[in-house]
Amino acid sequence: MPFNNYDVCVIGGGASGLMAAAAAAESGLKTALIEKNTSMGRKLLVTGGGRCNVTNILEPQEFLRRCRPYDRFLRHSIYSFPPRALMEFLTQRGVETKVLESNCVFLSGERAYELLEALLEENRRSGTSMVYGRRVEAVEKSDEHFSLICGKDTYTCRKLIIAAGGASWPQTGSTGDGYALAASLGHRIAEPRACLVPLEVKENWVSRLAGVSLPAVSISCRQTKKHPVTGGLVFTDTGIGGPAVLNFSREILPLLEQSPVEAFIDLMPDLNIEELGERFAASITANPKSNFYSLMREYVPRSLGNVIADLAGINPRTQAAVLPKAQRRRTVSLLKSLELTITGTRPLKIATVTRGGAANDQIDPKTMESKLCPGLYLCGEVIDIDGPCGGFNLQIAFSTGRLAGMSAAL
Repeated sequence: MPFNNYDVCVIGGGASGLMAAAAAAESGLKTALIEKNTSMGRKLLVTGGGRCNVTNILEPQEFLRRCRPYDRFLRHSIYSFPPRALMEFLTQRGVETKVLESNCVFLSGERAYELLEALLEENRRSGTSMVYGRRVEAVEKSDEHFSLICGKDTYTCRKLIIAAGGASWPQTGSTGDGYALAASLGHRIAEPRACLVPLEVKENWVSRLAGVSLPAVSISCRQTKKHPVTGGLVFTDTGIGGPAVLNFSREILPLLEQSPVEAFIDLMPDLNIEELGERFAASITANPKSNFYSLMREYVPRSLGNVIADLAGINPRTQAAVLPKAQRRRTVSLLKSLELTITGTRPLKIATVTRGGAANDQIDPKTMESKLCPGLYLCGEVIDIDGPCGGFNLQIAFSTGRLAGMSAAL
């Protein structure tokens, strides 16, 4: 069917697919962007709670260091289209951004639909044919072209870009379809797993703290020599969540596949244990008649203070002045190193991103072209790559998508 014959077809209308299609079409190639939903960019619209943390302003070298162990694979795409280039790209299209102290870059209006509309307009301007409500069920490869089977419809193309995303947030249409398509063309698929995800723990006392949030903690574990992860934490019914925990989950996934992980939460990361001991002693001296319950409110939320009292074996009504030295030391120790046993992650469907997917050693990182199937390109979360929280994964999607689209146009 000549009407459905294209130079390039892109499967998946998310961040990476939109960028890939625009780059290919801008080069003058007849390009189709095929999306199984009735609208593009559904996952993009809910990123960051709709505020859209679009990238991170770190220079490429540091950006890549934070993305280990995928830094070598991502090096060319990130240097080709780094965070500052993405910000300039958006500014030129009327989308203003702002940089927070954390180096996270958000849209100035904090409305993700502005970014989506800019990407859609870029594709309209470049002449991309946007196809909605068509799920690619299978891909067949001949010597000269690919045939994409979409129910009764067939689309053919010389170059194919798979940008169908991962398997997290399936309600947005991200259901791992791209894995089966890549596998059918010879690619090895690393098992999809939850990444940047809340964690479950063995200790039952966390259920007493469900909903309690801490703005700044540090999390570490004995099984890794990596630096502690810092940021916000929130207790859940079965474990812990929040930005620090999501990044910590990324670090410990390989360990967690082998056995439970012993984690330690530093509730007072700005003080070393000696400084905290001195401060705690000063609090007792200043408030000798206060009970332990009242004393702890200077350090942690009330319910967490009660948990610490239980773990330290202290009656919370005990007056501060009569606390034995051993219990004082135990309290300080718990504030600096609250131990939790991580037993697993929450389900993949609620994870921020997917770890796993098309094996990156079968993809040329300088073009995003398959090493196994000439004319096939892959980009974004369908590949086994991921980064930490803070705009890294959207930047990866945009950089790999743009590189795939430009390479397909050569």
